[in-house]
Amino acid sequence: LDDIDRELCLPQHVEMHSFRDAIDVNYQRMGLTGEELSGVPLEDLRSAARQLVDALRLRSEYMELVGGVFPSTTRNFLIGKYPSNLPKSASMSYNPPEPPKDHWGLDQPLPIYEQIFDLERHRGTVAVIDKSTKEIFEPLKKFYITREKYLKDFNWLNRICNEGPLKTFCYRRLTFLQTHFQLHVLLNEQLESAEQRSVPHRDFYNIRKVDTHIHGLLFRQAQ
Repeated sequence: LDDIDRELCLPQHVEMHSFRDAIDVNYQRMGLTGEELSGVPLEDLRSAARQLVDALRLRSEYMELVGGVFPSTTRNFLIGKYPSNLPKSASMSYNPPEPPKDHWGLDQPLPIYEQIFDLERHRGTVAVIDKSTKEIFEPLKKFYITREKYLKDFNWLNRICNEGPLKTFCYRRLTFLQTHFQLHVLLNEQLESAEQRSVPHRDFYNIRKVDTHIHGLLFRQAQ
């Protein structure tokens, strides 16, 4: 197997334990057997897989530049690192966290900085310029990319988005996942609803129903 095949191998040798397994919810589960068909020839599938992996790596690179968080699960699968000892138990918290006293920092004084910076255009991009040296601030240089690199990456993403085999593979895969989830909802909707009702408190994460009826909502507020 080459590098791309090794990276895309499923970790079937790993005993997976999900959150649902840990809390022992008696859901109806589904299993698929037989040969997996992607809907595209094998060579096109290899090409599509390489392009998807390269796109994910490119996203990871840009997320790091802007200080974002790239999903750790995706990163581990990209580098071929599979967890060998996932936790087999989980605890469900029934106490919502306390909100911070000064979330927006309105009670804190404005900071006073020793250095002063300007925003200037530098080869087609906006850069933070140190007024004392008239150059890009040294600690921030690693977060800048050239206009040529950005346009190159942008054009490459546009090109792969218009490739037929890749679009076919992604469409079939997303359709399969959506149908799989809809089947899960049909089988386990009542169990999930009962589990949500058993939670003693209500917050953003377990609200079962939102009243969007304008007249009814105004009537309740008037009361």
